[in-house]
Amino acid sequence: MQGFPRRKQLHLSYFDYSSPGAYYITVCTFNRQCTFGRLVDSEIELSPLGRIVLDCWQQLATRFTNIELLEHVVMPNHFHGVIWIKPPGAQSVSSETDAPFVALSRLVHSLKAGVTRLARVAIGVDKVWQDDYYDHVVRGEEDLYRIRQYIRDNPRQWHLDRENEQRTGLNPFYAYLESFGDIPKESSGRHS
Repeated sequence: MQGFPRRKQLHLSYFDYSSPGAYYITVCTFNRQCTFGRLVDSEIELSPLGRIVLDCWQQLATRFTNIELLEHVVMPNHFHGVIWIKPPGAQSVSSETDAPFVALSRLVHSLKAGVTRLARVAIGVDKVWQDDYYDHVVRGEEDLYRIRQYIRDNPRQWHLDRENEQRTGLNPFYAYLESFGDIPKESSGRHS
């Protein structure tokens, strides 16, 4: 029996993703369908599903008090966010979902599961997300500044977005991320 091709490891195998610090995430919709909304004059007009994504993102900081949500944007077919995991002792454990150390994967799973659960009930959608997500460990203030600026500019630069099938170019931000070696180089116009 012939095996399947191995997927590229998306996450740093040597890194503890429950460590305090900032993490940039990108989560794409199932089949990269534009189900979260549309862009009108460089502003995102959220669909009902896009509003669910935004609500679930904002609820993460209530459910997990050891995090702070620094930046985000809901795009037509993906979501970008920056999560700050606070150091031990910097948070108050106030709910049963809190733990002294919450890994990034648990936070992303919680976001994806919450959106999917609400989408099933509210609009009858079963499959919202791609299976995996992209993350980048933020490596200092300059890195955080560039990521936050990219997120803020993302709606105005949709025409350069890797996730846009009708894009007219490629945002230089992707070359910046590729320089860290934790984003697959573009071959087919997509990253997973």
